[in-house]
Amino acid sequence: SSLREVYAATIYALTNRNLWRWVEMDPLDGSCMGIPLLDPHMYASGALPLELIKSISTDNVDQQEQACGSCFRTTQLTVRLPPGHRLALAKSADSRRYKDLMPMYVDDPEGVAAVMESARSAVQAALPNGSGLPSIFGNLS
Repeated sequence: SSLREVYAATIYALTNRNLWRWVEMDPLDGSCMGIPLLDPHMYASGALPLELIKSISTDNVDQQEQACGSCFRTTQLTVRLPPGHRLALAKSADSRRYKDLMPMYVDDPEGVAAVMESARSAVQAALPNGSGLPSIFGNLS
């Protein structure tokens, strides 16, 4: 099993409230040239409420992945999460301590990003304070 197989075993789903990631692979089966892939975040499945998404980027759409001694082509978009979120796999340039990026390996990054932005905008518009975060106090103005 390799990193490429981890990517192939990952399923994304978008609902009107959450972005879901499922990794259908046993962490014990994941290895790279016989060495176990020890980062448990690679196998984390779960939901991300859309209002917590900081940004969606397609800057690194087409790139070579160097993994397990071989290169393979990927297309991806990157979702910026709250620092330390369990689905984050990498650190952004300005994150000093906690991982805050989740790459999504998809066939059509721009199309997926557009659908996600639309869903995210709808959620933010429905929030009482319009800030992208739920307010426990309601509208104070």
